[in-house]
Amino acid sequence: MKFDGIWINKNEPNVFGTNEEHPDYFDNPDHPNIAPLQCPLTGPDSRFDNPPFKTANVYFYDKEAHLSSKTLCMSGMTAGGKARVYDTKNLYGLAHTMATYEAMKRVTANRAPIITKSTFPSSGRYTGHWTGDSSATWDDLRGTVIMVMEFNMFGIPYVGSDICGFLLNATEELCLRWHQLGAFHSFSRNHNDKFAAPQHPTVWPSVANATREALLFRYYYMPYLYSVHFEASLNGGTVIRP
Repeated sequence: MKFDGIWINKNEPNVFGTNEEHPDYFDNPDHPNIAPLQCPLTGPDSRFDNPPFKTANVYFYDKEAHLSSKTLCMSGMTAGGKARVYDTKNLYGLAHTMATYEAMKRVTANRAPIITKSTFPSSGRYTGHWTGDSSATWDDLRGTVIMVMEFNMFGIPYVGSDICGFLLNATEELCLRWHQLGAFHSFSRNHNDKFAAPQHPTVWPSVANATREALLFRYYYMPYLYSVHFEASLNGGTVIRP
């Protein structure tokens, strides 16, 4: 089957249940009760998994979280024992994207679009990005405006959000407004979790009509969008401009 591009997801070490006594997957009858990974959080070996200076991301899940939450131990070794996960974890996404970019050039003989979840400085040379698992809330809709502008400043201008939100159930008005916003984004896609209620435009006649108008505008807008992307690829700069 021919394809035009690649969507890369989960391109970082994911180990759900790390440091937990009873991970959620223990309650799933289809999952084996594998003992969760336990990282050194105290003592002399804890300086990587429990460093003295903690960034905000440490507390992404809750106040008891650690750098190794839902991933590998930061004290683990990589690069054939030459480096720590602490120093190389964020390079997984970049290395994965670079390899995908080179493979796509060979397969398609062209610059095929690539979208990745995990990014690192210089990722914009190889890939675009979507803003991750946003929730179907007005706060997250507002947040995507900021994130899309931020990633333009990070050198990744091909970026967009999951229109209508990925998590939770979208409302009619929220989905309508999100489709109108998404028409301005380089990467425009309606996508949600399999456990959430359907949110494609035809679920609501009002959203279908608004989406039709937004997409028609997007086709008028496309030459400008293409031109500023071309300029950004040659000289740098942003595509989304306040």
